[in-house]
Amino acid sequence: MTPIAIAMAAGFGLDVKPFILAVMFAANFSFFTPVGYQTNTLIYATGLYKFNHFVIIGGILSLILWIVGTLVLTNAL
Repeated sequence: MTPIAIAMAAGFGLDVKPFILAVMFAANFSFFTPVGYQTNTLIYATGLYKFNHFVIIGGILSLILWIVGTLVLTNAL
């Protein structure tokens, strides 16, 4: 995705830094599902969690990080 983000930034005539940061943040925001990342899967299996737990808590955390990421990337321009 990074090469696509760099090509888009170049096509729009914008700085590539916010686009690269957006790809980096998006790659790390895997809180919605237990299969989004290895540690989520380990906790899901051993902690007796249900899929809904990840949707609720992961959804709240993702919403917070979405707002913070938007503010950070907006200031990076």
